[in-house]
Amino acid sequence: MFNRNNDNQDIKLDLHFTADVATTTQGMFQNASNLAFSVTTAAVPGTITFLAYVIDGIVGEETCLTATLKDEDGVPMSNEEVSFDVNGVFYDTYITDENGKIVFCQTPDVLGDLIVTAYVGGVSTEATIIAGEVSEDLKIENFWLVDASTNTVINEIKDGDKISYSSIKDKTLTIVVSSDPEIVGSVKMEMEYLTSCPTCPVKKHTITENVVPYALYGDVKGQYVGYAFSPGSYSLTATPYETRFHTGNQGLESIINFEVVFEGVIETFTLVNATDDTDIREIMDGDIIDLSSFMGNKFNVRANVPLNQQQGGVSMEISGPVNLSQFEKVKPLALFMDTNGDYAGKELPEGNYTLTASAFPFNSSVHSGIGGEALTVSFEVVHNSKVDQLVLVNADTDQDIMTILDGAYIDLNQYKDVKLNIRADGKGQHLGAMAFQLSGAKNYNWTERKAPYAIYGDLPGDDYNGKYFSEGNYKLTVTPYNSNNVIGERLTVNFVAGFDIGNNLRINGEALNQTESMSSEIEANAESLEEDLKVYPQPSQNFVNIVYPSFLREDDTVMIYKGNGLLIHGAQLGNTASFNFESFGTGLYVIQVTNSEKVISKKVFIY
Repeated sequence: MFNRNNDNQDIKLDLHFTADVATTTQGMFQNASNLAFSVTTAAVPGTITFLAYVIDGIVGEETCLTATLKDEDGVPMSNEEVSFDVNGVFYDTYITDENGKIVFCQTPDVLGDLIVTAYVGGVSTEATIIAGEVSEDLKIENFWLVDASTNTVINEIKDGDKISYSSIKDKTLTIVVSSDPEIVGSVKMEMEYLTSCPTCPVKKHTITENVVPYALYGDVKGQYVGYAFSPGSYSLTATPYETRFHTGNQGLESIINFEVVFEGVIETFTLVNATDDTDIREIMDGDIIDLSSFMGNKFNVRANVPLNQQQGGVSMEISGPVNLSQFEKVKPLALFMDTNGDYAGKELPEGNYTLTASAFPFNSSVHSGIGGEALTVSFEVVHNSKVDQLVLVNADTDQDIMTILDGAYIDLNQYKDVKLNIRADGKGQHLGAMAFQLSGAKNYNWTERKAPYAIYGDLPGDDYNGKYFSEGNYKLTVTPYNSNNVIGERLTVNFVAGFDIGNNLRINGEALNQTESMSSEIEANAESLEEDLKVYPQPSQNFVNIVYPSFLREDDTVMIYKGNGLLIHGAQLGNTASFNFESFGTGLYVIQVTNSEKVISKKVFIY
């Protein structure tokens, strides 16, 4: 495989030997000017261990042992064959996993001991499965919660119990199980509990008691050893055995699940103006919060707890346009933190938010314990009054029919003899009025100053007025007004009312242009028809009479604007024979009357 006569030729071989053989091989190539080779020492099994060397089994039920194979350096050996014998008879071979582990399972078919031997490469170890039967005579009768410091019973614990943390907070406790000591030789107890934090690993405590009392943490000469039970969930399993050290026949397993409950609560949330550290309002589930009066300010949210409540801290979380989690230990419990009551703040953009807070027993954000009942609210922030949606209403039954979206179609076949109305649902704390402007197949303007805001008005008790809809294309614009007459965010929709849904699924561009053109023409004719409208006295201190031209109808609309264009009134002509300006102040006003063909306007001066 190499040229021994070429002494000057570099020789590079990849050789794999044990260390002692490698030294001898190197001597065979003394004349080579460059000799390179690698030495790989094969791993040798060092130990094989069982996780448990004695375990209990039940006849007819599968019982498993876990073994680990490591080399001489203590490194787990993967992909190695390990053989198993049961009571001296070969059973099977298993392959170790990437961690050097093997799980060997056996189902005992008779009472007695099964000696399991695992071996590989001259290394072996044994474990014992003690196969017994389940005896219904061996059973747990009761679980008792005991104050370990006084050796007194507090009460019996049953499955599903909830224990108040405040009642045991300053006590060291144990749980004692009762069974018949005449036939029970030992009791094995295993308790799993989750108390450190909601996402922390579950902890486990195991003990076998061979003499009465069978106590979860044992006893010293009859004095119980106790433990402080923290808020959280617990699961306790107790199994009686016929003889000591959980051997012999196994009895009936008893399990109880219970909770220790921290009673800390969050009462309310308060929105705070962080700019001047003043409370704005309580935040309740479903609220729409209008911040139009606080533009340019920053905000915070405070969680409020009962006055004398003791807690380690409060976890708060907000999601939506702003996302943040905070664990607060000291009052005020502020989502965006504070410095000695001086609130830090953030802007709250418009949108939908979810806010959650829980009180926890301990003051560590990592190991806070299991908290009390969470308070969760969902709310919406708006920065101005706005129209949320338009709803078609059956005015005869006062029932909602549908939401009118842009491009909607109203099938008049279903409403031939039904009067209809349209309601505008608004958002905003300061919403004071809604102005409707309907154009197209029928023109109509109206201003509603009290909810429900309906284009044709309503009577007390949400008894809607209504009209029959004509077939055709419509454009409806609704403008909200705050109580201080500031205009909010308007909404415009185009829709069709007709008897042939197949041909009128959506408003086409030509019909929409015609509708908008008609509106423009109405506005353009305003100046030329001013002389047809009479208003007296002129000027007036506050009250005027209005005389309309004879060609107008009672259901034509009257709109009254301030000189700056602010709409203050909208109604049908038949309901506006006069108008009192007293509550609107002095100045110039414009009265405008609209029908399907003309716009008539008149200026009025109030002094």
